[in-house]
Amino acid sequence: MEELVESFSGVRGIYGRSLNEKLAAVYAKAYLHHIVSEAGKAPKLVIGTDTRPSGDSLKAAMISALKDYCSAIIDVDVATTPMIELAVRGYKADGGIIITASHNPAEYNGWKFLAKSGAVLSASEMKKVIENSKNKTLKIKKSAKCKISNMSLDLEQKYRKFILDIVGKSNAQKIKKSKLKLVIDPNGGAAWSIAGKVLNDLGVEAVFISEEPGKFHRKIEPTEQSLSFMVPIVKEENANFGVGFDCDADRAEFVLPFGEIFGKTLSGHYLIAILADYLLPKSKNIKSKVVVVNDATSQIVAHVAKKHKAKLYVVEVGETNVVSEMQRKKACIGGEGSAAGGIIPPSTCRDGILGMAMLLAIIANTKKTLVDLASEMPRYYTPQIKVKTKVANLKRLVKNYFKEYKITETGDETGGIKVWIDAGSWIWFRGSKTEPDIINIIADSMNQDKSDDMIILGKKALGIDSKVC
Repeated sequence: MEELVESFSGVRGIYGRSLNEKLAAVYAKAYLHHIVSEAGKAPKLVIGTDTRPSGDSLKAAMISALKDYCSAIIDVDVATTPMIELAVRGYKADGGIIITASHNPAEYNGWKFLAKSGAVLSASEMKKVIENSKNKTLKIKKSAKCKISNMSLDLEQKYRKFILDIVGKSNAQKIKKSKLKLVIDPNGGAAWSIAGKVLNDLGVEAVFISEEPGKFHRKIEPTEQSLSFMVPIVKEENANFGVGFDCDADRAEFVLPFGEIFGKTLSGHYLIAILADYLLPKSKNIKSKVVVVNDATSQIVAHVAKKHKAKLYVVEVGETNVVSEMQRKKACIGGEGSAAGGIIPPSTCRDGILGMAMLLAIIANTKKTLVDLASEMPRYYTPQIKVKTKVANLKRLVKNYFKEYKITETGDETGGIKVWIDAGSWIWFRGSKTEPDIINIIADSMNQDKSDDMIILGKKALGIDSKVC
């Protein structure tokens, strides 16, 4: 099937071409077989979608495939990825399914599968599910009865409380007294309703752009480029900052009111750094002074970890890799700087709304602007691009091109590879596991021209001059 991507990040494809209801039913059964083998019983599962128009029909196909084998199916309708993960934990389910293509373009859809913890399945577990999907002889014992219920309204309340509990009562009061104001662009995604309700709980005034669910007025992925239109709006509204979400609201980019000072958006790298700078001193147990990031995250996070004498662990790109390591090391903060998100336990994923709420708490506590908070840290320049090309063996190609340089790697042959141009500067490469024939290139250094030149060098290593998307 053309352009179908199956990886530990989930399954994604263009709806109506490489991905359809029949495939959804096949994967539902493949996942169910894995969950039944783990639980040893007819499972209770949670299912929800983002706002893509095809979500409802894909969900219906999955429920139809599951209902004869489950003890219960909890439908939460449209919800963010963090909300659906919370639902798995909150309703003591055996797992869950999120129908989403996350930050992929509007024509895509897909799904992520969850473990009992609410986190995305590990790479080895997802490999089993993918293998199951190719097996036409799977046998699963039918359940006597399956209760199907809709818990969307209840989950909304649970999630609002979840956010307030992490922010804390004292911080919530400080936020309310600070009279803060934001500009929010859910871009018709799953944050369209819940973001406003969370801000209302915190007493924050909000100006919304493009609220209608399923109507996308910009690229799905929130980036400095796709959100540049928000800078003058944030200025005109005299807002503290703006927030642009992707379709399932695990990713968020934060738009600065004075873009000419520090760029138009606060990068995910600096988001994690600011969160770590705030949370690490509050960790009373030295063993929990741990930060986990992926290997595409800027060195600014390492700087903050060192400042607070915290341990930093670096893992392969992929939220499941970060979350697993965070749980093993009992980290108080983690995330993927390259993918616009911080992870704050007990959450088991990036959460754009939680990140927004924590930034509000930090601003209310410090009385500083977001630009101030970022400007007080060393300046790292971390441009990233996507190039469309087919490469048979990316790691071998990079190693051959950069023979004279120190190279570090994560994962298997499909993992990340980093070329250290010097002790404080690197270029990173990795093939996308959610978009076909896309290679991500990121550079990181303390000099903008140098980082830009390293991006050009990275493209040259791939034999590419202009195919940038």
